[in-house]
Amino acid sequence: MSAAKYPDVIGWPWQRAEPLLRDTGLSYQTELVRPTKHFFPIDEKQLYVVGGRYAPDGSLKLTLAAKALGRVD
Repeated sequence: MSAAKYPDVIGWPWQRAEPLLRDTGLSYQTELVRPTKHFFPIDEKQLYVVGGRYAPDGSLKLTLAAKALGRVD
């Protein structure tokens, strides 16, 4: 499947990217990554598309991450 059929949503808030992807009618999956250390607090309600790759079947697999809120001392 051609990459041109999928909109480029890397760096977008998931709240904006998801309806756009859904409207294409193309197949996609998401995975949520979490930090291994809790150095910065995160807002799990504000997800961003931070990566993507194509599966062998041509579907798009997107990686989502929560927004970091800043350092807490």
